[in-house]
Amino acid sequence: MFCLHKPSPTVLDNILQAQASLSPSYPNVGLTRNGNLPATGYHVHKAERCLGRGVESFERAASAMRDWRNFAVSYISLYPPAPSIAEGTDLVVCAHHVVMWSINVCRIMYVIDESDSKGKRFGFGYGTLPVYSEQGEERFLLSWNADSDQVTYEITAFSRPNSLLVRLGWPLAILIQNQFRLDSVAALSSSLTTG
Repeated sequence: MFCLHKPSPTVLDNILQAQASLSPSYPNVGLTRNGNLPATGYHVHKAERCLGRGVESFERAASAMRDWRNFAVSYISLYPPAPSIAEGTDLVVCAHHVVMWSINVCRIMYVIDESDSKGKRFGFGYGTLPVYSEQGEERFLLSWNADSDQVTYEITAFSRPNSLLVRLGWPLAILIQNQFRLDSVAALSSSLTTG
């Protein structure tokens, strides 16, 4: 859904309520949990960066992710502003695209919060609901490898157009998606250096 002005909280509340009982707009729910992607029919997106070393860096980064600091990007607005990172949480990702806003409703399909002798992992995957300019799923994953002591932030996604406007501008939509992933990685990385 697109609009010329930033949508009000009342409008976003109404959209969330209307989407709450609906199923995801794609058939491969939960596929990204283990890093899997569909073989065909979707565009695959990935971004990854080493954020530092040590379990303390991992814990700081995980805390920043719980505060949605990986979405602290100038052209992105979340509604509600700090959604619960829990399976089944619905949220709206509003994105400002120069002259218009896109309203994208998604649901957190799973949460990863694991620790063992090999390391730690924290993250979540959200999937698109019918009011979303695309169809697909995106995983945001932070990991600490005990052997290398390396902390890595990775975004893995698959998507395809869910509207005529996006289908017509699909190459541009891919560029916008890729830019968001780079900006998300930079935002989380920055949150570790600024506290």
